[in-house]
Amino acid sequence: MAQEIRKIPLSELVLWSENPRDPVELPTDSQTKEKINQRIADKAFQKDSDWNMKSFCKQMSKGKEFHLNEIPTVSYLDDNPVVYDGNRRVLIGMLIHRVVMGFDAERETFENMLFPLELDCNVCDKQTALDIVNRMHADNRTWRTLQRDIFKHVHMEDEKSDFLIIDDATGIISQHRELNQLFVRDEIFTRDNLHKLGFSIREEELYHWHVNSEDAIKILESIIKIIRGKEVTTRVSRGKIIDVLEGKAGIKAILENTKANIGNSRPLKLDKDEDKVSARLTPRSRAKKPKLFGEKLALPPGDANDLYRDIIDLYDHFNKSAKYQHPAVFIRAGMRLLCETAWDNSHNVPDNNWETYIKTHFQDAKNKLTNDQKNTLSDNNVSGARKLIETLNTGAHDYTASKNMGKAVAISLILGQLLKIWANEHAE
Repeated sequence: MAQEIRKIPLSELVLWSENPRDPVELPTDSQTKEKINQRIADKAFQKDSDWNMKSFCKQMSKGKEFHLNEIPTVSYLDDNPVVYDGNRRVLIGMLIHRVVMGFDAERETFENMLFPLELDCNVCDKQTALDIVNRMHADNRTWRTLQRDIFKHVHMEDEKSDFLIIDDATGIISQHRELNQLFVRDEIFTRDNLHKLGFSIREEELYHWHVNSEDAIKILESIIKIIRGKEVTTRVSRGKIIDVLEGKAGIKAILENTKANIGNSRPLKLDKDEDKVSARLTPRSRAKKPKLFGEKLALPPGDANDLYRDIIDLYDHFNKSAKYQHPAVFIRAGMRLLCETAWDNSHNVPDNNWETYIKTHFQDAKNKLTNDQKNTLSDNNVSGARKLIETLNTGAHDYTASKNMGKAVAISLILGQLLKIWANEHAE
């Protein structure tokens, strides 16, 4: 849809956290719009480092009326007007007019401000809204480096950056703000440096070949201390992280031992132990690979069942080996073929067309998913029938856009429920 300016009552708007990791929450029978907005308000004012609301309130309270030069960006999702950009300004209005409750001290700050009950909003489609957020926050660098990478991966469907992969595996960037810098991403955690330090990245996972995980932890701890102590910056010892590390007690010996262990590569998963002043990192229990299609399916005998089993076997095989560059490409192409095999030219499929079947049964299938699975769909931008069909078609025809295994798993979750519905119909 084209962009248009439309007045929307404050009470109808649905806030978004504007945290790149968070999916947009939509109202349900148990999760009302009021609860969503109140929870986001609580988080905004109580976790001020994320929203910087105290400073923002101080800035806005200097005026006597709400200025209309920066209007919120809104997109309707399932008939709900979701605020994609301008959430802090909208939240101030909700606070003033008691759409959200609590925070009386902050509300008193605005007791003389004239704030409209209806706001002019830039109403547009979801993709345009995301493009606006991307331009305002990601490209203009009002978000920190990790947050930009998260947004581009979760919402803009970019491949997961190495920086984000490292943080997902270790948590060190989220937990240590001094690492959340552009130069750390682009000059410290390069693939060349990682390899020299005994790490590599394959299929969106961080691997290491140190003698033990304790040695990997010592390397990461040393990097944290070096950046924190400004021993390597854009002006000091730039490009010399390896040299500086080798000068630290015990690190050179670890790196020598690591070279001899290069054939023993395995995934690394770490957590930060919050209780220790030294900010030691402790091994995280290995996360289980998500089950493709969500569960084991019992499909009617025939080509669709045979292809389903082949896809499962391929997925299990790829998970046991790290030598494949982009196995998700084969999984996604196979899932598109599975749709055609099951639903094209089937006696109980309207119009004998797989796309029609998905459109007809998508909502029923989605209702059967758990909340975590629904969030996975939303995180991977496949939360609607049209988007699922588009993504399946892309997976069959575009190699570059099909490399993300996380998206392949997300697609499989909803396909699993659709296939169960089809299997039940087939048995009737």
